[in-house]
Amino acid sequence: MTALIKHPATPVWFVLVAATLIAWWFGDNAAREPGQSVLWTSIALIAIAFFKVRLVIRHFMEVKNGPWQLQLICELWLLGVCGALCGMKWLARY
Repeated sequence: MTALIKHPATPVWFVLVAATLIAWWFGDNAAREPGQSVLWTSIALIAIAFFKVRLVIRHFMEVKNGPWQLQLICELWLLGVCGALCGMKWLARY
């Protein structure tokens, strides 16, 4: 049990769980309060999702130990897709 707690992936897992709970809280509050901005809630949920994807790619797929070219490609992909989704949500607000 001690080895599991001291494993380097354990803190990352706790951050992923916390991010999931925060995203759930945002979504639940948006559903309960119709006056809340759906646009900003959606963008926050997209950003949280991509933060979680980044953690999984870097720590569980071990890209952080890979060559810098692979790290760069992954970061650019994350920024591009997250930016595209947020941009589409922003443009579809009307």
